[in-house]
Amino acid sequence: MAPLAPVDDVLDRYIPVGCLQVQLSPNEIRTQQAVWSLSRLDEWQHFGKQDVHNSPLLPQHVQKALLLSHTLSPFARLVDRKWVHLSLKMDPSDRTRFTIRVFILPDDVDNKSVPRSDDACRKARRKLMSRLDCSSNAWGGTFSSGLLLTPPSDDDGPSLLELFNSIPSPDPSQQTIQDPDYAGAIEDVMESDVHGLKTTLYPYQRMSVAVMLQREAAARRILDPRLTERRDHSDRKWYHDPVIGTVLREPRFYDSPRGGILAEEMGSGKTLICLTLCLATRHMPARMPEEQLTEEQLKALAKPVVRPKLGSLADMAAARVAKSGTSWKPKLEGWYDDKYYDRCIEAIKRNPGFYTIRQLPRRRTTRFSLTSEDLPPSHVYLSHASLVVVPPNLAVQWTEEIKKHTTGMKVFLCAQSPDAIPSVKDLLEYDLVLFSSTVFDQLARDRRNMPDGTIALDNPLARVHFKRCIVDEGHRLGNSTSNRRLDLQAVLGCLHYTARWIVTGTPSKGLFGLEEPSGLPAGSKHLTQSSPEQEKGDLRRLGAIAKHYLMVRPWAKVPGETGETPAEWSEYVMQRKHSSKGVGSPESLKATLESLIIRHRLTDVKKVLPRVKERIVYLTPCYQDRLVLNLFSMMIIFNSVQSQRQDQDYFFHPGQRKSLDQLVSNLSQASFFGASFFSVDDLNKAIDTAEKFLAEKKVQIGFEDDVLLRRAISFGRLATRNTLKSSANLFHELPVMVKNFPFADISPSVINGWSLSDQNAHEYPPLEVCMSAKLISTLQGTVKDLQRNFGYYDSEDELRMRLGASRLARQGQQNKQTRNQNDKSDSSVSRPRQRPALAGNTQLGEDKSDLSVFSSRRAAAFKGDAGVKDKGHGELESPGSDSDDELDMPEPFRCTQMISTASAKLSYLIDQIVQHHRDEQILVFYDNDNIAYYLAEVLEVLGIQHLIYAKGITQVLKATYVAAFTKGSSKFRVMLMDIHQAAFGLNMQSASRIYFINPVFKRQVEAQAIGRARRIGQSAESVTVETLVLKGSMEELIVKRRSEMTPHEQQKCQSVIDDKPIYDWIINAKILPLPGVENPPSDSDQMAQLKAPQLIFGRGFGRETYHDDRELGEALEGQPKPQKVERAMSPVAPAGSPPSASRFRSASMSEQEPGSKRVRFA
Repeated sequence: MAPLAPVDDVLDRYIPVGCLQVQLSPNEIRTQQAVWSLSRLDEWQHFGKQDVHNSPLLPQHVQKALLLSHTLSPFARLVDRKWVHLSLKMDPSDRTRFTIRVFILPDDVDNKSVPRSDDACRKARRKLMSRLDCSSNAWGGTFSSGLLLTPPSDDDGPSLLELFNSIPSPDPSQQTIQDPDYAGAIEDVMESDVHGLKTTLYPYQRMSVAVMLQREAAARRILDPRLTERRDHSDRKWYHDPVIGTVLREPRFYDSPRGGILAEEMGSGKTLICLTLCLATRHMPARMPEEQLTEEQLKALAKPVVRPKLGSLADMAAARVAKSGTSWKPKLEGWYDDKYYDRCIEAIKRNPGFYTIRQLPRRRTTRFSLTSEDLPPSHVYLSHASLVVVPPNLAVQWTEEIKKHTTGMKVFLCAQSPDAIPSVKDLLEYDLVLFSSTVFDQLARDRRNMPDGTIALDNPLARVHFKRCIVDEGHRLGNSTSNRRLDLQAVLGCLHYTARWIVTGTPSKGLFGLEEPSGLPAGSKHLTQSSPEQEKGDLRRLGAIAKHYLMVRPWAKVPGETGETPAEWSEYVMQRKHSSKGVGSPESLKATLESLIIRHRLTDVKKVLPRVKERIVYLTPCYQDRLVLNLFSMMIIFNSVQSQRQDQDYFFHPGQRKSLDQLVSNLSQASFFGASFFSVDDLNKAIDTAEKFLAEKKVQIGFEDDVLLRRAISFGRLATRNTLKSSANLFHELPVMVKNFPFADISPSVINGWSLSDQNAHEYPPLEVCMSAKLISTLQGTVKDLQRNFGYYDSEDELRMRLGASRLARQGQQNKQTRNQNDKSDSSVSRPRQRPALAGNTQLGEDKSDLSVFSSRRAAAFKGDAGVKDKGHGELESPGSDSDDELDMPEPFRCTQMISTASAKLSYLIDQIVQHHRDEQILVFYDNDNIAYYLAEVLEVLGIQHLIYAKGITQVLKATYVAAFTKGSSKFRVMLMDIHQAAFGLNMQSASRIYFINPVFKRQVEAQAIGRARRIGQSAESVTVETLVLKGSMEELIVKRRSEMTPHEQQKCQSVIDDKPIYDWIINAKILPLPGVENPPSDSDQMAQLKAPQLIFGRGFGRETYHDDRELGEALEGQPKPQKVERAMSPVAPAGSPPSASRFRSASMSEQEPGSKRVRFA
């Protein structure tokens, strides 16, 4: 028998990991006796055989006794099989206590002599390692605490948001690139000298493109993310897999993915970065994907091509060039010397590079259809092209960016139907293949199941190997799972490409850019914190992207790879605070993020982005604003007191959540204008019920509730007597005040038909007339027609006789009769189904305009009927450009002015838009379609050209409107945009002024909206952002709470009422004080004054509008025509309301209304 090696030599193969602290119990008598027999108490003694030379070994009977002890018996098998080595040292002060050093044999050492297939040993080793103390004190023989694998607590380490913002900015290393083509491309990019690129890149953009090229050029060797790097007590590295317990002395590496996530800040030019990436490699064909091919495919690839007949030397040389991936385009196409070798190019095109895969079986047509094994192999052709998939609303924007920044790039755009996809031969001609994601979703129907269990696509795209695939705004791929994949993901999985990229500024909801992740001012640190639940969702989405699209090992199984089972992301990347199975650490999570994501820190980018000047504008509510807000408070008080704040008829009962949501939505709309809520009948019914409740005294209420109820009743009676509010509710219009009404001194009949309210009927001549934007628009049209028919007059008396006293008065009477008939017809309009009864006969505040025949105008406005037409030569003409509109007005019309409105916010917006629209383009974000309608009507009256980007219109039409608005010579000065439609990626950089009509509760939604205009290339030095807040309303608290809440707290709130302070504010609503309770102010004093009164009959008033939106698309040269809108979009109705026939009327019906105006909505 050969002598055994000394213990010191043996230990060189083991890893000194940690110690076991052993305290013998009184019942372990035999073990105690064995230990007490030891004579050497001050030195380490080893477990092992007797014949080990000159080694301090424990006696065999002591070893045996110890291995039978309660502490060591579970690990005796490990000692016997040499998986571990142990040594012992006694505590001199207590012989029942001792320390055992544990040395573990790595799995990559002595595999031949020590078998590692014993599952029982693996389980025992995991258990042993979970009990080890790895502190230096314990290793020295002193009792201490500090387990090796103790999971970090929930508070340990930075948050996921902080880790995301601490990812190092890209720093390319050109010296590591071996491929000369990629090295040259990186050099061109760093010098911003890319063939075909017209734009000079910013330095940070060059860095990003260079790192993307670096990742595509060659896969990097990265440490297996399942392994945790550790240091043993000899200060040597070792590696541990905490899930399956693997222990390695040497690291294990994987190839990094060729691609990743480009997560640059919003507005920093991600589209330009991607275009530069495609341009810089346009001359390089896709290479043979040898790492993705099976062994059978590689063998077939190595075989020489057998031609049917002897090929020419040119064809054989061309085939070799194509197969080897040689970059032939710059030389043969004369990029630099204007020499074009057409015969060589034709030879290469005749002999494209390809590799073979199993051919897709044809659909079965007979009982004896061929199987896939019977079919010849199919070719996949190597392409120069990049495949780009974008959201449908960004397809036109991408084409505009391509025109703006590049030249000479051959682009195929498929944004309408997959039927337009060309043949494989034609696809190989393009440099960039651009698809709308909706078209990709439709391709899912062409998927076929293969006999081997895989899925293939029956489409020419599946026979082309693209250089890369870029999914713009690809964060939605994070919603895929192993059992449920999006159609987009399913189609992408059937295609062939070398590199995979996702482009998004926010890879997940909780990941966004912060100014200073590690140095926030005092009191703002909470902005970087997120809850474990939020982080878990963000990590799950990142994992889905890594596994199902980027195909990152070891989370995904790469094509051609056999044997290894993909690892579980939730176990290795998530920490214990995220998942009970999670064993990840902040260090490993940081390394994983850095391996996937390319982004610059915001501090490196913000210097090239325009500054944002943000401010909150607190507006004093006018009398009508206060009146309406008080009506909601009154209803809440009525309901709360009479329901005793309990049971199903209480607003705030859990069963009334839908009703409460609708109440809050209406309350938010009322901060702009809400007089259309609560008819006089509704108010009287609720007030009578409250008075009866007090009189009957069937329910005992407290003193405070009694006072609240009586004050609310008193206010309610005051509101029912307010003629301005009643008129607004009756006619469903927002009142505006007009001064110097033409011919007001002739006869009351001239203005009676034009007045919305009858309060000033006793005044003659009236100084001011209460109208609405609709009435003013009709008046403008009437005057315009009369002016064109009768032209100029020799005297004002003749004008008064022929125009004022006759036609204008008659038209006013017709208007009054029409409005009265419309009011009577309200009773015949189908109503929504009744809601469950609420205490006190209280109402939620239904906007009656949703139910009246006036809604046909609103539906027409949302239909998208345009105010533009094509002048020819690709130039858009707005309605205000008609030369004959600019006729001088007679004296009675020159001083007619709009001086105030019944909305403080509307008056402020009118002043701001009129002041700035000539010099700046403006974005106005709204959250309720009725608000947009009211504002759009006033803009029509003032002749300010605008567009409305609303839901319910086709994506192509939306893209066309964006292109029209952002066009350099655009006459459209204002874009009204639904805050929920402020989609990722929209480029509205031509706008430099933004207004939020209501405060946005979630900061990220607001940031996305601001990001539409805050972009590189912004002509203005700064973007002005104003948020309108009505004093005394719920909006003040929303702004305050938004600044105090963490991102997680905001994410948890589906609605503002999910935040307790806001919920408490609503539930304890108060009546705001009103001036002039005894003597209510006049109509004019109840409104918000304009700082600058606006002429109604100014130059170009009463413009006509044109109908066909398709003309707008045709005017944008090179862009797809928008599809015809099939139906009008309904106005907002209360939650749960069924569709009503009266809410949808045809365009022809709308056109029959006198003076009907069309507002462009998208």
